[in-house]
Amino acid sequence: MRKRPVRFEDRYGKTLKGVVVEPDSSPVERDLGFVYLPGVVMGVTAVHAIGLKLADRLSELGYTTALIDPPGVGESEGDFPAGTHEEVSEFVVEGNLVQGCMDIVDWMKSELGLHRVAFIGHCGGALTGAECAARHDSVTGAFMICPPPLRGKKGEMEIERPEIAEQYFKGYVARAFDASRWKRLFTGESDYRTMLTVMRTKAKGFIKSKLGHRSGDTGDKEHADDRRFNMLVVEAMKRSVEQGKKVTVIFGDKDIEIHNYRDLHRMYVDSRVPLIVIEDTSHGFTTANGQTRLIELALQFTEQLEGQAAPPKSAH
Repeated sequence: MRKRPVRFEDRYGKTLKGVVVEPDSSPVERDLGFVYLPGVVMGVTAVHAIGLKLADRLSELGYTTALIDPPGVGESEGDFPAGTHEEVSEFVVEGNLVQGCMDIVDWMKSELGLHRVAFIGHCGGALTGAECAARHDSVTGAFMICPPPLRGKKGEMEIERPEIAEQYFKGYVARAFDASRWKRLFTGESDYRTMLTVMRTKAKGFIKSKLGHRSGDTGDKEHADDRRFNMLVVEAMKRSVEQGKKVTVIFGDKDIEIHNYRDLHRMYVDSRVPLIVIEDTSHGFTTANGQTRLIELALQFTEQLEGQAAPPKSAH
């Protein structure tokens, strides 16, 4: 395989940068290529580790993969909002990276000679890839890895969500006998605000559960009442499959959002979009087993794309 850095200008004159992974040679001509989109952490850090592993395997089969940062992310020029994690997440959810990623597809067509492109997106990258698939004629599918199922509530920190606070709380309990942690606590080095928020959220959840139990309400009803599902990604997936494009969702069973996504998928997502859950795997796919299974599923997705007819024209 060959890995080479690339740079080009988007429609607004911003320089986008990244890496293209290409096969040394292929026994057959491939008109299909891939774009890998990572999750975005605080606006400017793009993590491509999983994408590079996927690209290596795809190159062995004769496919080209681009790992190019959208405008404002990683090494690419562009504006990206400064703010909290929640504000940055909402910026991505609203589709503000979609136009830049559509420019990446156009560049792959013109410079690499590819007629069809598919997105492999992780977390926020899955949201962007799904919307690009719905809007660009040449995008034939989206392989969505752990798309966030919820939108934040205005003014709410992510840590105020019960499931997030629970993960922090478990971490505190696991480190309860770590002397260095106690030292940090008493010397002012700990994040007291986060700790207080976690404890307050846990206390509110405990009280709410007790009151619900006494009144005869079920936990399922309580959990479902206050969720704000991300209907933008639902609509993007729906438009894609209506155009004959392939969409697949992958989750790890230890992902903190798996329960929320299962409910979203069951209640709203088109039945033609499969949900595949990988056992003993977290959001980051950090285990060898999780990564191996993820790559296997991505290659199966590739086979499905090769067997699909060219999608009908969509509004671009």
